[in-house]
Amino acid sequence: MDGATIAGYLAGYLATLIAVFLYFLPGLLLFIALVLIVGLLRLLAQPFLSLLHRLHR
Repeated sequence: MDGATIAGYLAGYLATLIAVFLYFLPGLLLFIALVLIVGLLRLLAQPFLSLLHRLHR
């Protein structure tokens, strides 16, 4: 194997890696957005949850 073959394989591996990353990117972004939204809603609901917890006792 000469240098051109190794460079070709390396370019193919990098192209495959980038393609797989781009294929899963929308799902990854959706997951991150949902985690942030749930965290924000929980942060906003925290005072009400603590108030309900105090009233329940």
